[in-house]
Amino acid sequence: MANRTKFTPKAKEKFLQCLQNGDTIVQAAEKAGVSRQTPYDHMKADAKFAEQVAMSNEIGAEAHLLPVAINRARDGWEEPVFYEGAEVGTIRRFDNNLLWKLIQAKSKRYRIPTESKDLGAQLIDLAEELKAGRQRAGIA
Repeated sequence: MANRTKFTPKAKEKFLQCLQNGDTIVQAAEKAGVSRQTPYDHMKADAKFAEQVAMSNEIGAEAHLLPVAINRARDGWEEPVFYEGAEVGTIRRFDNNLLWKLIQAKSKRYRIPTESKDLGAQLIDLAEELKAGRQRAGIA
């Protein structure tokens, strides 16, 4: 078993590489041979390491997790359909909530404002924008 008390430079590099490959902090810690708490302790004590962890997580999300999420939202996935215990076909499923979150992340137009207005005021503003847009398009 790996030494779970030393977070050597080599173990840190392995840990950061695992994060860049899309692993969670717990998975990366296990692969680097340290306890799950060790990276958190080092992030708390070392701001530079905490920044490296944040950057590695970002790289991992962009390179490995985001493409999977986009495919699931856009293209869906096949799920088996069973009848009387036997598989008789498949059905394509889509994750509409994931699709909506991706749209909000990619387009400022669909983001919910984070101003200090209350939600009711934000919804009224959004409704007015929609009404004005429909009028401009001749749909009203």
